[in-house]
Amino acid sequence: MPLPIEIDAFYRKWEHRWQHGHENSFLEKKFIEEVFCFALHIGEIENLEPQYRFIDDLGGNRFIDFVLHVNGKKLAIELDGITKLKNEDGAIDPERFNDFLIRQNSLLKNVDDLVRYSHSHIVLLTTETRSGFRQRVELHKKNRLSPNDIAERIQIDNENFRIEVRQQLNQKPTNEDIKQIINELLKQFINNSNTNQHKLIRNKRFTVGVLILVITVLSIFLWKIKLPIKFK
Repeated sequence: MPLPIEIDAFYRKWEHRWQHGHENSFLEKKFIEEVFCFALHIGEIENLEPQYRFIDDLGGNRFIDFVLHVNGKKLAIELDGITKLKNEDGAIDPERFNDFLIRQNSLLKNVDDLVRYSHSHIVLLTTETRSGFRQRVELHKKNRLSPNDIAERIQIDNENFRIEVRQQLNQKPTNEDIKQIINELLKQFINNSNTNQHKLIRNKRFTVGVLILVITVLSIFLWKIKLPIKFK
């Protein structure tokens, strides 16, 4: 299905800011096509600026996914912020989180308001996200948000974001994680049992290996379901 001419024109206008591509560009376009153009009149896309550049407190160049220019104010929009804090292993990187805090403090000196939407907000909670975004923009259009109101809303958003980060930091292994651990143990066990050592020694190692494997898997399972392990 072809894109509306307004969206197509928007992409062509700002193509230079996406020309190198980046990990979040898919979600940014999803936001435009599924949230923005349903929440607001499609013509308002002319007021949306992608990959908005600002200078941080250390003089470095920084970018935010979008800034919507509305009624003389700048409403910053950040998408899927939690992903940007993860390293290659999918874990929260403390250094990236600290850098995120520095970046946010600098950002709030360059814009008037900030909203954040996760991948789930855009893909799974699309209707709710459209409604919330529309309400936020309308409040700015009608000048019904004082600086204190904005500060309170951002503080609530920040707390929700910190909760999400803490949950990620304290996240326990998933079933897939456990399967991967078991598979690695099995590989190690098979490699050890295929050595050219004496058969008796190999059999002893086989027995010990099985025992260790069973104890390890059982311990992980009990920990996963939060059952206490008691030793008499």
